[in-house]
Parts: sequence; structure tokens; C-alpha cells
Amino acid sequence: AQFAPVFGVVNEDINKDGFLDAVLVGNLYSTEVTTGRYDASVGLYLAGNGKGGFTPISPAASGLYAGADAKGLVQIKSTTENNLLLIGNNSSNLESYQLPKSKSLSVNRNDVYALIKNKDGSVSKFEFYYGSTYLSQSTRFLSISDTMASVEIFDSKGVSRKINLDLNN
Repeated sequence: AQFAPVFGVVNEDINKDGFLDAVLVGNLYSTEVTTGRYDASVGLYLAGNGKGGFTPISPAASGLYAGADAKGLVQIKSTTENNLLLIGNNSSNLESYQLPKSKSLSVNRNDVYALIKNKDGSVSKFEFYYGSTYLSQSTRFLSISDTMASVEIFDSKGVSRKINLDLNN
């Protein structure tokens, strides 16, 4: 998966199948003259299978093409249900990609993780970071999918709260 240095990673259920996927961006143009620049990455979307395996999705199929000197990647919560991936490029333009529609849940500043019970009986843990990739900070929220049965969020003191997942509201 890595043809050049990776500076930005976002883990999110991009394809809404209930499994975390990964988006990676990178490159390094500022090497010494004799080495040459590391510029083989065009970004990579890896579709997760929920068992630790990932399938690379081509740029043509995913729509992701991040071939510049990418130094940061964040996901931000939009005012609509279409969240955005933003790619910060060194000495170049900011790039943005719109993600598929999804409901999301904002979290409190002291929330550290969520335990997600899925309708198929599986359980996953999603952590809320402050600074999750090189010089980058995504918006702290949890995307809600119809594969989820329940969500319980835990704060830094271990206090939990259950979340109503009524997707009709």
C-alpha cells in the first residue's frame, strides 16, 4: 500500500458497510537533490473487511486522486450530511472530497471512545482523537450507519452514556 511516505490517514466507514476503511495520502518533495523526491503516491482508499484485511480501491473507482506533496488529511463534519475529506498539500492547493451521505453524532470534549454493537452481533471500538495524523486534526464525531444496533460512549473518567440511534430523526 505504501509507494511513498504517508503523512495523512483517516479511518472511517467510507462505503457504509459497517467496517472501518482507511484513506492514506502522502509524498515527499523536499528531499536532497541526489535522492530525488518521493512522489509515487496518488492517495489510497483501502476498504476494510472487518477482520483486519483491506482491499485497495483504484483511483478510478474511488474518485480519490491526491498526487501532490500531501502533508495532512482530515475529515470534517459538514453542515449537511455530506462530510468532507480535506487534503493539505505543501506549496499547493487544498483539496477536498465529499464523502457519501451519513448521519453523525458530535461528541463531548472529554469523550475518548465509543463501543459500537452492530446488528450482526459484532462489537467494535472507535476512538476520538485530538491529533490523529501528521500536523492534522479531524473533527471529533462518530458517523452513524444502519449496520449499528447501539452505541455507548465513554469519557476520560470511564463514565458512559448510551446513544439513541433513531435514524429516522
